[in-house]
Amino acid sequence: MGTFYRIFEMSLFLIAALAVSVLACIFALQNPVGVAVTFLSWQITSSVGLVVVLALALGAALTIILLAPTLISNGIKISMQKKKINRLEKHIDQMVGAAPVLPPMHPSRMS
Repeated sequence: MGTFYRIFEMSLFLIAALAVSVLACIFALQNPVGVAVTFLSWQITSSVGLVVVLALALGAALTIILLAPTLISNGIKISMQKKKINRLEKHIDQMVGAAPVLPPMHPSRMS
C-alpha cells in the first residue's frame, strides 16, 4: 500500500505542476503588455506575462533549493532507521530461535 500511495502522490504532484505550467503559459501569452521591472540597480523591460512566469519559476527553484537540505537529511534518517529496524528484527529472530522449547505439560500435572 505504501508504494501505491507514493506513486499516486507523485502522479498527483506531476499533474498539478503541469497544470500550473500550462496556466502560466496561457497567462504569459494573454498579457503581452510591456512593463519595467527594477531591482536594486537592474532594470528590465519585458511583458507582464513573462515577468510573472519568471517570478513563478524563480520561486519554485528557490523552494527546491531551500527544501533540499531537509529532504536529504530526512532521507538519511529514514535510511538509518530502516537499517536499525532490520538489525533489531534479526536480533529478535535470533532470540526466538535460541529460546528453549518446553515440553507440553500433561493435564494431570497442571494442578
